[in-house]
Amino acid sequence: MSDHDRRPFDEYLSQVQRHIVRLPAADQARIIAELRAHLYDAAADAGRTPEDLATQQAVIAALGPSRRFGRAMARAYRPALTPRRLALLFLHLARALVATAPRLPHCFSVSWRSISCRRRAPILPSRSVAAWSTLARRMPTTGI
Repeated sequence: MSDHDRRPFDEYLSQVQRHIVRLPAADQARIIAELRAHLYDAAADAGRTPEDLATQQAVIAALGPSRRFGRAMARAYRPALTPRRLALLFLHLARALVATAPRLPHCFSVSWRSISCRRRAPILPSRSVAAWSTLARRMPTTGI
């Protein structure tokens, strides 16, 4: 008998361990402990001893490939924003700003005190105050 046939649960746990190696050690230990408990509970729920090789193989087959399970756990437990991801986020934002800066309207002037916008052209077409007030009366009110 090969080593894989003797201890399928241990082999499965070591394969899952390889896929979660980038997680913090505490999370790795928690995942492996919970998975080990689940494997033995599933074998006991089947009404057979967890040491039975056929039972271990059936439980593992029901759980699915270790690669899929390990990667799912790695995605579920990974930190949302690591320092590396934060640095990449700022890098992408800086690149986007540099790429779009030439296309921004030149009406913005930035000083050390504030950001202001000087209009070079009127935003609204020129109309008399009476024309604007007539237009405003015709617009429906939302009751906000």
